[in-house]
Amino acid sequence: MVVNQDLRTVSAVDLLRGFVELRIMAPYFELWTEKTFRDNPPRLIRLRRLRALFRAYHVPWHLEEFVSGAFLDPDDPRYADLLAAMESTLTAKVGKAARAPRAVWRDLPSLFERLLRYRESLERSLCFSDGVLLASGLSAYAHNTAGEMNRVITDNLAIVEGPLAACISPAAKVFSIDQMALEFGYPAVDLGAIDVKWF
Repeated sequence: MVVNQDLRTVSAVDLLRGFVELRIMAPYFELWTEKTFRDNPPRLIRLRRLRALFRAYHVPWHLEEFVSGAFLDPDDPRYADLLAAMESTLTAKVGKAARAPRAVWRDLPSLFERLLRYRESLERSLCFSDGVLLASGLSAYAHNTAGEMNRVITDNLAIVEGPLAACISPAAKVFSIDQMALEFGYPAVDLGAIDVKWF
């Protein structure tokens, strides 16, 4: 889970990235328990952080509903600006033909589900070289080429993550790590060091 170490804050993007990261590590939600992860500190800490973020953003811990976007209520006035911005962007890019009846703009859960699925597929691509410590010859060329493409993807993740994070937190609320730890039980530990130890 990426945390802005300079500001020591987390946002809805961190919830999103933490979810996707854990989903790649452990694809089956039935395994997302303290008991299952108790012998794997990196996964256990990620699970605890993710639960804390769900609490902070008032997202129910129903993972299938999260994936399907069922936790979203398009009639909630908090989403009015987001939906208006999406309609404006689409109209500007595609033209008036993109305009749809108001009822279509209520399909926020479907938008969330599709973009989240796409974001997960991007994460699988970004993990292409995971576990590769040394490569030579054409194997090194393949990993370098994939690395170049992955830098382009990483530099542009906001295109997909922006709307997803806005669905999670229309107000773009940001929490300090200290507040997260105190109010929501967020493990404020050096996860990178733990990952290295358990690599």
